[in-house]
Amino acid sequence: MLPGVRTVASRAVSAGQPRPVALAGAELREWMALRRVCEGAVTKLVAHWLDHGRPVPCYLPDVLDDLTCGGLIALADPDPMLSGMRRAIITPAGRTRYLQLCAKRCPDSESPRRKRTDNDAFEPCPEV
Repeated sequence: MLPGVRTVASRAVSAGQPRPVALAGAELREWMALRRVCEGAVTKLVAHWLDHGRPVPCYLPDVLDDLTCGGLIALADPDPMLSGMRRAIITPAGRTRYLQLCAKRCPDSESPRRKRTDNDAFEPCPEV
């Protein structure tokens, strides 16, 4: 690390305070689901949610279903070339919620829209 340059994690350690975890339980699962949808590789095939072609972890399908019912994510029209697979798309309301959760997850950071680095807690979310 460069002299005089400190990351959020090193600042918390140097101050002798544990790093705050602002998200837990349902909010954390919601953030994880929205982050995956923002990455653009979440799809639904019949009743199965997939991420990059693999089943999502067991704690996310219900969350993804709830986000779909709540209008935070939408499903694209079925692709006939891919056996009716439907891509998940974040809606404007979902993007707003994702940014709120990002801000809550790491309140010391300036903005979730800045360029992502390896030490960054925020994931970029594509424009809708």
